[in-house]
Amino acid sequence: MDGEKYFLKLKNSVKNSPNMYVLLTILFAFLIIYEIIVRLNIFNFILLYVLPFSIILIMDYGLFKLNRIYFPIQRTVFLEFVVFIIIYFIYLVFSIFFLKNVIISILFSYSSIPFFRFMFLKPFIDRKDSFIGLFSIYPSFLISFFIFFSDLNHFYILPFLFSSILFVVSSKFFIDYVSNEFKKKYQMDPVKYVGYFVNYLATRSINDMIYLNTFMINMYLYSNLKIEWISIEKGNEKYGIIYPQVHPGPFVEVGCSNLPMRLRKSLDFTDMFVFHTTVTNDQNCGGEEDIKKIAEVIKSNKSESDFLYTTDFFRYSGDIEILVHGINDTLIVSLLPTKKGFDDVQIDLGNFISRYLKNDSYHKVFVVDAHNYFDENYEALKEIDKNILNRIKKDSRKFKKKKSKVGFSKINISNKSIGPEGISCISFSTDKHYAYVLIDGNNMVKGLRDEIIDEGHKYFDDVEVFTTDNHYCNYNPKDLNPVGSEDKESIIKGCIDAMKSAMKNEEEAKASSFSKSVNIKVPGKNYMDRISKIVKNMVKKLKYSIIIIILTFILVFLIFEYTFYFLG
Repeated sequence: MDGEKYFLKLKNSVKNSPNMYVLLTILFAFLIIYEIIVRLNIFNFILLYVLPFSIILIMDYGLFKLNRIYFPIQRTVFLEFVVFIIIYFIYLVFSIFFLKNVIISILFSYSSIPFFRFMFLKPFIDRKDSFIGLFSIYPSFLISFFIFFSDLNHFYILPFLFSSILFVVSSKFFIDYVSNEFKKKYQMDPVKYVGYFVNYLATRSINDMIYLNTFMINMYLYSNLKIEWISIEKGNEKYGIIYPQVHPGPFVEVGCSNLPMRLRKSLDFTDMFVFHTTVTNDQNCGGEEDIKKIAEVIKSNKSESDFLYTTDFFRYSGDIEILVHGINDTLIVSLLPTKKGFDDVQIDLGNFISRYLKNDSYHKVFVVDAHNYFDENYEALKEIDKNILNRIKKDSRKFKKKKSKVGFSKINISNKSIGPEGISCISFSTDKHYAYVLIDGNNMVKGLRDEIIDEGHKYFDDVEVFTTDNHYCNYNPKDLNPVGSEDKESIIKGCIDAMKSAMKNEEEAKASSFSKSVNIKVPGKNYMDRISKIVKNMVKKLKYSIIIIILTFILVFLIFEYTFYFLG
């Protein structure tokens, strides 16, 4: 969860900062006026600024298309614009403090174009570095052509091209030196990860997703995690209520995001409902292979079912709120973040609660994080007051189990904060009526849960609302997009419709519950520490590699300075 919070804070800081495009546009307009009025005549400005960048933009777009490289026009324009701004400031500094000739200063700054192009293109072009180098340096040859038509001595073409080559070599060295340790350790290029990441957000390409999953799996560790579920048979129909110790993240369908739908497609239940358990981003799995492992565990376990018996809903309030419900020999313990707020629950705490509450009446305890009260300041729950657990343990031995009917429903709803599994309801009927409402989304805006429960009380004795924590609804890692971010009224209506539908098809049933383990790859506890160590090492190397960049600039400056001196 800490990683999500970091991205959320980053998003907020970006939102609250001045708009970059507005600032760059204003700066660009200022530069044009300044250059034409103060430094250059219009002819030289067009010759040395407008024409080269316009032609480079057109050629880049055409070359990307010709070589079938995904590089949208917006990104191409952004590349040219940012490179222009950078080299302008290089030109400005050197023209004021060092070089005596404005045109020479322009050439000096232009010779650094390959350096910045190589850095920008490296993540997005999945080709050899020699190809990227040529792609980065060809503008220098184009600009050399324009030198012939300026009033500048043609001899300057030689130092200009030589400096351009130095800069592209320096850029390659800079990237290789910083990322070399990571590549050796994980056999993956972290720079390429950036490109696949950005492209996947834009295109949802399967190839990009596979690369991202492979990248993460190489850093993940094997871990034995519990997969728990209740199988309910109604006539010829079979339903699965799944409680996996796997976190459905990080976003869209990377890792094990969209876990509810991907599991449903892999299993032969009439329908199934995947609840969010006590897990964090440390339990994101590696992708399709791990999801298949989970499905195989569920498929391979069968046993005789008993008639369905359930208890009432029991609510407890201590340092946090807890809903407890018995289904045959299994106790469902739902942690509610409505009193003491939290977002996700540490897996160790969930395992502790499960062990602590087991007794002769309930051989299995499935612990759920309701995940239904979003606050960007909440952190993962790490501990709980034992007093509330003692009360549950004592009371649960006396819970009365009654033969029960059960109903299921699922409603699809068009809402950007809700995933493909829509809104589901599982209803239980004894002498009272109870309902679980499960929404396929990543948490829920405050207040929405209460409104749904208030409406639900018109039809049921008690209702609780859950989300799957499906990060499929995270269109990028900065946007957690909780349920109810838009059109709350349609969500409330969808929940009520799901409750009514489940109640209508209630029937007596048989049930059996299972708790098995599966060995899959997840980040694990020390994931952030491992990432932090890698980043620190890269930053440490960055300090040394910057020295090479500075030396390159000094060498290029001397080349131009002595050329200028030689030509007089």
